[in-house]
Amino acid sequence: MTGRERLERTFDGLPVDRIPLTTLVDDITRKNLPAEYRNITPIEFYRKMGYDVLQFGDYGMPEHLWTIPPYEIRTGYTVERETRGNVYIERRIMDGEALEIHISDNHPIKHPVTTEEELELLCRMWESVEVIELSGEALQKSLESYRMMDEAIGDIGIYTPTVDQSGVQHLLEYEMGLENFYYLLEDAPELVERAIEAVQKERRARYELLAKHLDFIKTVIPVENTSSLMISPRLYRKYTLPHMQEYARIMHKYGKKAVIHMCGALLALLPELKEVGLDGIHGLTPPPIGTCPYEAALDALGENLIVITTYGTEYLRDEALTDVEKRKCMEDTLTPRVKAGNFIFGLVSDGMETDLSLFEFVRDVNAEIGTK
Repeated sequence: MTGRERLERTFDGLPVDRIPLTTLVDDITRKNLPAEYRNITPIEFYRKMGYDVLQFGDYGMPEHLWTIPPYEIRTGYTVERETRGNVYIERRIMDGEALEIHISDNHPIKHPVTTEEELELLCRMWESVEVIELSGEALQKSLESYRMMDEAIGDIGIYTPTVDQSGVQHLLEYEMGLENFYYLLEDAPELVERAIEAVQKERRARYELLAKHLDFIKTVIPVENTSSLMISPRLYRKYTLPHMQEYARIMHKYGKKAVIHMCGALLALLPELKEVGLDGIHGLTPPPIGTCPYEAALDALGENLIVITTYGTEYLRDEALTDVEKRKCMEDTLTPRVKAGNFIFGLVSDGMETDLSLFEFVRDVNAEIGTK
């Protein structure tokens, strides 16, 4: 069975020969690997290592394989960018006023919004955003870029487009940070809700156009990073649940699976997630790093849930453990219920230097213990 067949059948709830095994690499991952593994594309690396490919958007891909969305995004503001040392700075300017975000190692270290005045400006900026559906030659060029990606992956896997966080998650992570978000939600709830809806209007259009035009894909994955450490069940139910229900309806309208990337603490949010209408969770993380055991997710969301997860980083990268002990941890992970389910496992390697021997070890053990 090829990687593509294995993954597509798992998404469709059909029997497979073994549990699919994926990974996600970038330049940091392969920094210290031999040149023959370092100087090839990620897809070539996955093929060489014998991994199935569940390509997460364009992550790690060389520029010539970047996809072109079937839409254009227009804004009523301009953007200036600069780099200071290891800090990336993006400045959005509208009507002579600016909001500035500082990012280091792909994470914000200075958020743009700390005051009600800045929040009002953010609202106007997001309300100026338009998502314009492509047509004619521009649309054909877009669709060709996805076909090129699909052909590059070939028989070893599938491509899944990704979309940025929904309204609340985006404000929490990138525009305000937790402290500012919750202070402003208390002091200026109407403005915060206005910003949430302005962001979600853009996301809604992107869900729709990707699902509408890409007939070969199984899903479009919103990169939610959901966690009860960031949002309570009550506020998730009030603000995010309606947006995720809307996402699921759009996916199902076009015959796609509703699969959401949620890699945080999820156990407390399972009652809310049960109402989303989702088909799968990408990034489900059990204890000790996460909070949601696989069995709890299956109890709440059903045995047909698509679960895209990883073998535990906490033991695979523990130098104090022997290979025999690591194998035992992997075996213990694959309970009869997990093996009978629609699970896709992986090795966490994005942003982390990873030895070739670890890729080989996880691949070989999964081939032995993951047989269906």
